[in-house]
Amino acid sequence: MKSSDKKMYGIGLDVGGSHVSGSLIEANSYSVVEGSAEIIRISEKENAETILSAWSSLINNIVEKSNIHKEEVAGVGIAIPGPFVYEVGISHMVHKFKKLYGLNISKELSIRTDFRAEKFYFINDAESFLKGKVANNNKNKNNKKIDSAIGITLGSGLGSAFYIDEKATDANLWESPFRDKKAEDYISTNFCIQRYKELAWEEIEGVKYLNENYEVNPHCKQVLHEFGKNLADFLEPIVTEKQINTIILGGGVSGAYDKFFAFLKTKFAEPEYQILVEKETENMAMIGAVANLFDNL
Repeated sequence: MKSSDKKMYGIGLDVGGSHVSGSLIEANSYSVVEGSAEIIRISEKENAETILSAWSSLINNIVEKSNIHKEEVAGVGIAIPGPFVYEVGISHMVHKFKKLYGLNISKELSIRTDFRAEKFYFINDAESFLKGKVANNNKNKNNKKIDSAIGITLGSGLGSAFYIDEKATDANLWESPFRDKKAEDYISTNFCIQRYKELAWEEIEGVKYLNENYEVNPHCKQVLHEFGKNLADFLEPIVTEKQINTIILGGGVSGAYDKFFAFLKTKFAEPEYQILVEKETENMAMIGAVANLFDNL
């Protein structure tokens, strides 16, 4: 995007399996416009028309309540998981959003909104999170500039991306060999749930339980410590090889960061490295989607 005093906006969407979030993003500051956030609960198992109508309603609602002239909204950036042909907007997902397989999402959304098909731009969700966080961070002169980074989204699975030479790319590290399995088996919400079950012989829903009971339940402490060690051990050779100086964590598990940060700090100490924890993962993904939109205009 060329620099200009005139404010320009984009609509950012972050697509998840149970809901889609959206906001109006101000492009000069790469920040969410206050009061513009919308969320619609919609399962990825719904039929194509239901899903596309929900996404379109979200976009239309953001435009209608924004009080921004439509001419000031450059388009729509969408962060969405793969497999997906991001350049043309065609879904190749079969593990989720099965009913969207083979559809040209740009054309489908253009039918249901006021935006032409060429005004929709798509980006991998993990890549978008990292791109958004870097853009948001580097716009603030008080922040230490991010030159190279790895972004890790810690949820039910393991999302990852690299930021190198001013470009964010999907790292696709979830299936990398680690210990005797793959990385996602040791670095995810699912690891925490399964490991706690092995230790305590009871099931929990997620990391929130571990975080809240950390001080009173030794099994919770053990699981989060093991998780932290797994994450640090996995990242160390990658960070060294790629000459990365910033680690950015997002997703649900990052909310318990203070319980396992010591393992990361031991391997990635300041000032050589900085570790940033972003609790507003969806906001950063939406900002990244709009940054990608403006990169392509």
